[in-house]
Amino acid sequence: MQSRFMRTATGKAVVPILMAFLLTAVFTSFLSAQTAPEVYSKVKIFTESPQDLLTLREAGMGLDHGYQTEKYLEVFLDSRQMSLLKKTGLNYEVLIPDWNAYYDQNIAMNPAEMKSLQREMKKQYGVQGFEFGSMGGFYTLAEVLTELDSMHLLYPNLISARQSIGTSVEGRDIWMVKISDNPGIDEGEPEVLYTALHHAREPQGMMTVIYFMYQLLENYGTDPEVTFLVNNRELYFVPVVNPDGYEYNRQTNPNGGGMWRKNRLNNGDGTFGVDLNRNYGFQWAYDDNGSSPYTGDQTYRGTAPFSEPETQAIRDFCNAHQFQLALNYHTYSNLLIYPWGYINALPPAPDDQIFINLAVDMTQFNGYAYGNASQLLYPVNGDSDDWMYGEQTTKPKIFTMTPEVGSASDGFWPNPNRIYPLAQENVYPNLRLAWGDEVITADPLDPVPPGSVVAYSDYTTPASMLLSWSDPNALANGDTLLPGDFTIEIERDGAAIASIAGGTETYTDNGLADGVMYTYNLYTKVVATDSLSEVVSVSWTAGGAPQPSAPSNFFVT
Repeated sequence: MQSRFMRTATGKAVVPILMAFLLTAVFTSFLSAQTAPEVYSKVKIFTESPQDLLTLREAGMGLDHGYQTEKYLEVFLDSRQMSLLKKTGLNYEVLIPDWNAYYDQNIAMNPAEMKSLQREMKKQYGVQGFEFGSMGGFYTLAEVLTELDSMHLLYPNLISARQSIGTSVEGRDIWMVKISDNPGIDEGEPEVLYTALHHAREPQGMMTVIYFMYQLLENYGTDPEVTFLVNNRELYFVPVVNPDGYEYNRQTNPNGGGMWRKNRLNNGDGTFGVDLNRNYGFQWAYDDNGSSPYTGDQTYRGTAPFSEPETQAIRDFCNAHQFQLALNYHTYSNLLIYPWGYINALPPAPDDQIFINLAVDMTQFNGYAYGNASQLLYPVNGDSDDWMYGEQTTKPKIFTMTPEVGSASDGFWPNPNRIYPLAQENVYPNLRLAWGDEVITADPLDPVPPGSVVAYSDYTTPASMLLSWSDPNALANGDTLLPGDFTIEIERDGAAIASIAGGTETYTDNGLADGVMYTYNLYTKVVATDSLSEVVSVSWTAGGAPQPSAPSNFFVT
């Protein structure tokens, strides 16, 4: 028999050049297949009745996100879902046959266009640190880490260095940072959590979170609300929950537009990925409508609750902390969703009204619709919100909601000119969540704030301001507070200017500019424990009246 190998003069076997070429070609083809983007289509499905929606769910399509009206549903479908849709017999219209081609032709911008748009956005929104990333305007995973490192370098007293809370299926770290006035220590202050990118094709959520982080860092000390929240909260951020899926989208679509959703678990049957937002332990696999048992589905829930290291990391992180509120960012549909997801019902009273009150406040400017998942989209089981709120044994309940950022026209990969506006319209909701009305209440050992706070200046004192107040005499629990037990801390326009011993009740702030309005924050600080009260704010103009403007359009003839 002829040998399959040639031999060199030294007797060592070598592979013939042709065989080496074939092996290389096969291997290259295999790698290409692993990183080739799936073809997705945007489809309008005509649904004349609730039964039509039930037909779609029973077909095992695992629908995720969409724009729904009484007459139709617009969704993105992969090739498998398209095949299932055809079998249902429902009427449909293909709006975008090939999303990747559409993105390249209609949304992607060249570097010169991106640079020009960046200048315009910075000028309009005034956030200096936040910029476009290299993936269709969105940060790549590596660029996210660069941003976190840059924030810590620029603001080491406000934001911690990034810390890993766990690793992904492929071994990538899942990073967390904390923003507070003492980011390196546990301050015992109310804790709030913000996450993004459970789903890898939803980068606007991550951009919205990082934009908000820059808002906090850049406005600390000048914006009274930001300053108070950073001083009195511990704000935690996990901008990329699903690093493998997001990196996979970069590999298949380096210019943006990648539509991979799940993590990158090899399911062992030719399919990849688990939907991380169906893998949490509360009511996991409640039914097959809110999640799927089939590995190839977009909403495949995994083999067991918390089977995935990514959801384990979030679980363990929450169990190790005392989070009171959280936002888990997704896209899209201009919604704010709260529990329950697994059934069409609200949490038990009185929490139902707390969720509603929070949602009403948070959406008053961006106009997002609010409600539970079944009311707004479809049932969801095994999701992060239900677990964070519903699991109350291993940790306290967390008042958790999911913003779905962007409209149907924005989709999963908005035009770059929409990145800043979508992030900006969620700054107010992020701030209101951190206030945590009806959720975050005074610690019994915190002091009562100063009362009857007044600031006054008139034409006789144009360069000074007289502050007066009444001292507190108790802690929040009613225990007596004596003048020697506390100080009154005073900030002007967000910057600390004085610490006044109890029993004084007045302070004169000098060196001011006549006609300029100043805002003062006053709060009580217990000397022995450093416990702080809520802040009382007051504003007044030095000299008693604003500096008048010079006459305009003045001329002499």
